[in-house]
Amino acid sequence: MKAFFYGCRLREKLLLTGFLLLAAAIWLSSEVRRGTAQWRDWRKTARLLKNQQETINHRAATEAALTQAAAHLDPARTFNSGTLVGELSRITDQLGVRAGTASEIIGTERSGELAVNTINCTVRNISQAALLNLVAELDRRSPYIGIEQFMLSVAPNGALTVSLRISSVEIVR
Repeated sequence: MKAFFYGCRLREKLLLTGFLLLAAAIWLSSEVRRGTAQWRDWRKTARLLKNQQETINHRAATEAALTQAAAHLDPARTFNSGTLVGELSRITDQLGVRAGTASEIIGTERSGELAVNTINCTVRNISQAALLNLVAELDRRSPYIGIEQFMLSVAPNGALTVSLRISSVEIVR
């Protein structure tokens, strides 16, 4: 290899050296990119672990606050997933937007005496006034019913479609 290199003309030596430097630069840049991505992943994982450890460390205080909050709730006014869908249907019937409404039960998360029931609700062709009334009606039922996620889209014809993720608290005994 050495004899081949020394036997080449100066122009060929410069081209070969340039190609080798280019290949080394490409390899080095990909290694730097991979190393940077790995470093970011490591830092992200370290932050997640730190947050999880803090959550575990504050578990007793969190459970005490949860128990205290549950003591202030009226079990008769809490909703399971079925009654949450029924209550939402009743509200949309009152507002006259029931025809364009679709609800889907997402699931239930249980923690001790409390359960959080979550549903997705989509209301199509709703007027702005009816939308504001819907949000106000749901807000009146707080802390038993709450809006977790709110997405509003407008069709080219001006019709509003709202997608809500609604949660309710249920006292399980």
